[in-house]
Amino acid sequence: MIDDLLLLGTEPVSGTKNPTLADLRFVTYPNPVDNFLNVMFRLTNVANVQLEIFGQEGKLVAAKPAKKSVTGDFTEHFDLRDLSVGAYSVILTVDNQRFVKTIVKK
Repeated sequence: MIDDLLLLGTEPVSGTKNPTLADLRFVTYPNPVDNFLNVMFRLTNVANVQLEIFGQEGKLVAAKPAKKSVTGDFTEHFDLRDLSVGAYSVILTVDNQRFVKTIVKK
């Protein structure tokens, strides 16, 4: 039998929280990129994940299908040979939370 229960701290009791950029270890390489881009990230919880690349004018130029992913380390590859020289935004969406990295196509 429990008489009193004292909870301290601000973390949610469920043990889940929104991921931060540091939690995800979201990395794009090489940068600048010639032909092929690697995107690495880590999930600490099961999550819905989407990877997209947008040009500076806001047009979607490449994407991986959205999927529910388990925990672990992931690497996705993009063939960027057909893209023009310039800057692009790589957007990793994890459970509707967006994280952005900028890459340069040379």
